[in-house]
Amino acid sequence: MFNIDHLYNILHAQLLSNKHLQGHALKKFNKCDSNSDILKYPDSSLFYFEDVYFYDQEPFGTSMSIPQSMYDVVRELQDGRWDLKYNIWATSENNNPLLNAFCSKNNLIKWYYFYHAFASLDWFRSVRYYPKVDVYKGASFISLNNLCTDSRVYRSLFVSKLYEQGLLGEGVVSYNIKDYDNSSYISNKDKKLIKRLADVNTSFRIQKTDYYQDNASAEVEYDLWTSSFWHVVSETCFYEKTNHLTEKIFKPIVSRQPFLLLGPTGSLEYLRSYGFKTFHQFIDESYDEEKDPSIRLDMVLEQLRYICNLSPEDKRNMYFNMLPILEHNFYHFYNRLFDICWQELLDNFEISSSKLQSKQETYARHPNLSEIDREVSSYQMLPGNIGKQFRRKWSIK
Repeated sequence: MFNIDHLYNILHAQLLSNKHLQGHALKKFNKCDSNSDILKYPDSSLFYFEDVYFYDQEPFGTSMSIPQSMYDVVRELQDGRWDLKYNIWATSENNNPLLNAFCSKNNLIKWYYFYHAFASLDWFRSVRYYPKVDVYKGASFISLNNLCTDSRVYRSLFVSKLYEQGLLGEGVVSYNIKDYDNSSYISNKDKKLIKRLADVNTSFRIQKTDYYQDNASAEVEYDLWTSSFWHVVSETCFYEKTNHLTEKIFKPIVSRQPFLLLGPTGSLEYLRSYGFKTFHQFIDESYDEEKDPSIRLDMVLEQLRYICNLSPEDKRNMYFNMLPILEHNFYHFYNRLFDICWQELLDNFEISSSKLQSKQETYARHPNLSEIDREVSSYQMLPGNIGKQFRRKWSIK
């Protein structure tokens, strides 16, 4: 049985060592402020310049501090070690202009693979043996929202709008009331709306303040997940321009639940590219194409309102009509996803390592050409003053 804890050792033995490459794993989910936050694979008492950096567990741009700290770390690693001018950056993000700019600025070649698919297959391997639950008999929806700081403030806004529109009592909702910060991602009007959550009565079945069970990504809470009909997935990313999904999207899939997805534009399309099916036959999924985050959030709420207003008989009929999709996703996850993602990992590594070899050979012949690769891609997504500060810092027009 595959174990995600062994992934980096497997990748080193299977891929890196064959090409005389070593790797750093930039770990501690969402934190890498110095070399002390870096683990080396394989273990060695020597600290020397590596060829592959793994920053594959968290998205690159959920905080303004990450790009700058990453830049400082890479520069520290590269300081005085110019024998290898190019390196590989392993990432779980398929398309992120911010990451593209970072890699270009630091002469890094991206190697994409779906880290969280492998992690979820490990963490949720036992769920396939749980009995199937007719989820339409439970609450209308479940929405888990534990971390709400910085760009994840959209979760606070979503729960606030559930409360404002009288939908909170229709679902099982978790919300950490202490975790809200004064984020730059939302308007002052929305901030006032969020502050009203402090008055939410527990009779609405909201778990708040002390709800930490779903804080551990690997935690299996099958009874909780299947307590409701639809699963509103609050992904790590929402405002960002990226393709990045985590274990959160696989919780309804292993629970045989339909889902609405709060994520970046194109997240459903990204999921479907791995062979999963979604629910456009039953709801309007055009929200996935909406580029404005605020409008996209309201479009998801509109579909959730429709679901909550269904009669018990309508919910039952909807559930049994969508069972083929639920069963397909369940089977696909446990029987096909690993092979698809593993082959993708191998194919993308060959492409990236070939580019690495070519770049290093070119640099060996013409070392001054490295400056050509410092072109920075455009990055227009970050809102307001944050975007202006970042573009000025990184010379992005």
